[in-house]
Amino acid sequence: MNPTDDLANSISAQASLVNELLTEAVRPHLVSAGLTLSMFDLLSAVRASGGRSTQIEVARRLGIAAASLSEAVRQAVTDGLLEQIPDQTDRRSKLLRLSEKGSKTLVKILRTIKAVERDMIADIPQVELDAAQAVLKKVIRNLARLSED
Repeated sequence: MNPTDDLANSISAQASLVNELLTEAVRPHLVSAGLTLSMFDLLSAVRASGGRSTQIEVARRLGIAAASLSEAVRQAVTDGLLEQIPDQTDRRSKLLRLSEKGSKTLVKILRTIKAVERDMIADIPQVELDAAQAVLKKVIRNLARLSED
């Protein structure tokens, strides 16, 4: 068998393709909500962090440098999607949290993603979905362990 065939059929390639197709299915909904994919990622990271994280913590969650996030944060604040509030424990830092508008926008997009996901898994038996989720959880656990080393 050709090594490139092995790669094309690998879990990594399949996961990448799912990500690419899901992104393309969701992108028009992001655009209609006035968001880019990177802005959606930023809002999602702030929400996932409990809504009270510093820019450094959010950048770490996104896997990018805090300085790279500065313009996106500034734009999100200008657009009324995020709020920066003083950190009571460190006066040099500001915490990021979703504004009401940001929260409503994110909830709308998350509902859209759920609808796309329902279409994505339509006609797949539950037993296969359960098996796929179990495998993906193990893959994620193994990858997380690798990145700790």
